Amino acid sequence: MIIKEKKVKELNKVFSVLLSIAVPVIFVTAVIIRCGNTFESNDDLFISGILSGGLTGEVDFHTFFISNWITMPISLLYRMNASIPWWGLFLLAMIILSHAIIIYYSMRNKPERVVIVPLADLALSFAYIHMIGKIEFTSVAILLAVAGYSCLIMEREKRSAAIWFFVLEFLSYCMRSEGMLLIQPLGLLMLSGICSAERERIKMGFWKVLITCLIIIALGFLGKVITGENSKEWKEFSSFNKMRAEIYDYGQVPSYSDVKEILDKYGVTEKQWEAFSDYSLQDWNMDSKLSKELLREVRRTRKTSSFTAIISEVYRNTLARPEVFPALMMFFFAVIFMFLLMKLRYLRVLIGCVIAHFLIWGFMCYRGRVIDRVSIPLMLAECFFLLFAILSMTDIGKVFEKKRTFKIFIVYAGLAGLIFISYKVGLKPYRGIIKENESQKILMESFRQLEDYCEARPNEAFLFDISSVGYVHGESLKKGLVPKNYKFHGGWFAAMPAYRESMEEYLKKDNGFSYIVYDYDKERDRMDRGAAKYYEYITGSKPVLTDRINVSSGGVFLVYRYDRKTQ
Repeated sequence: MIIKEKKVKELNKVFSVLLSIAVPVIFVTAVIIRCGNTFESNDDLFISGILSGGLTGEVDFHTFFISNWITMPISLLYRMNASIPWWGLFLLAMIILSHAIIIYYSMRNKPERVVIVPLADLALSFAYIHMIGKIEFTSVAILLAVAGYSCLIMEREKRSAAIWFFVLEFLSYCMRSEGMLLIQPLGLLMLSGICSAERERIKMGFWKVLITCLIIIALGFLGKVITGENSKEWKEFSSFNKMRAEIYDYGQVPSYSDVKEILDKYGVTEKQWEAFSDYSLQDWNMDSKLSKELLREVRRTRKTSSFTAIISEVYRNTLARPEVFPALMMFFFAVIFMFLLMKLRYLRVLIGCVIAHFLIWGFMCYRGRVIDRVSIPLMLAECFFLLFAILSMTDIGKVFEKKRTFKIFIVYAGLAGLIFISYKVGLKPYRGIIKENESQKILMESFRQLEDYCEARPNEAFLFDISSVGYVHGESLKKGLVPKNYKFHGGWFAAMPAYRESMEEYLKKDNGFSYIVYDYDKERDRMDRGAAKYYEYITGSKPVLTDRINVSSGGVFLVYRYDRKTQ
């Protein structure tokens, strides 16, 4: 009899593992087949281009945003076979792993949850389909951090749960440290609240999280030391990149007159600053003191919002958006279950969720930048944490002992409501992603036509105006950027040591270069901006229109020639 029970438990465990993997695999595959799968922004395209050697001509694992603990093995895979989209596959694998862990630990040893948990996960996956249809490394990092907490909350007494918590939080930190750290207030408050409600020791869970975070941060620093990102040139780039992000990402580019005093100290001319303001970065003073002074100045002059304004922004970016409806519904049912089961101790869990919500969203609104690749996964995170709270307070096997029919009805009514709301919320982005990804294929084909144009002229040097090709996000499961006869004149990667070296070497092949810009039909004259004027200044030559390139998207690109005669 005992042997038979062990076999049943083993079979249940195997079934749970297979079901946990099958659900996200089937859903992700269906989304890719029906909607396609592109990167949410061109950051991931450029990251894959660095890892594959498409940007610098040689495979490199230094991407700055992503820890070398992740990029080193992926760059090795690109070295083995650059035609396989390893970066896109890795991101999709992390999404599948996260959902599989969440499903598994939410229904582990609870056969009565074998329907509820997978269906709830599918419903939420559809509601926030943007994360799969338009994949991005920051959103994946947030999801990994949530998956880590699912282990610690649902099975905190298991050693395997602690191990998975460390692995997933480490992967999240390596993917995007800011994304992982953003989840910690929500994770800690929910974990502490549930431990308190279950009359367990809160300190044990707190110390597990604290020790894990300290080890992860130490490993992250060790990775930088081992791979040389602790060197002087990388420290200079790090300082520069913080300053660059503060200026570009928050739309506060100071005028030359505002920062002239600082720039003069480091020999930066007005022409250079105008080029920098136009996102041209390859000819820039990388002195970290300059970067830090500019950063302080930008932060000093930034207009800070009042407390009332921040609360208003939190409301506008959360409660006023349809994407919040699944979380609101789950919060409502958590309250219903709390009173129905007379587990009023869980009120502290729900209060913790509300506090964490305002802490995290208040911080983002204070910073002044709320974007989909952060806000959508944060809403999904809140849904999952509320799901963990509901599952913790409703041990269904015990809950159904009395008033069974009524309680079963309440549980499945809540699930049906979640499915309905998630369908309504996800339908619009689902349709939008299909259209966007179809148009992205056309735009990518247009970009390849530009590449072919440059490739057909091997003796000439070409620079792509980064603003004119900003539409190129890339298909995650298609071969991305490969070494060809052109360079981007800007972008966050343009100031990286390896790219600066490759740009300098590339421009030696020609006595001049051609600058390719999109024809905005005089609505936005790119040749009247800082980058084009700076090229005119350093070459001592007027740009001459030499060609027009018609691409399949219906757009036209203009080719301007600069002859390097002076300086």
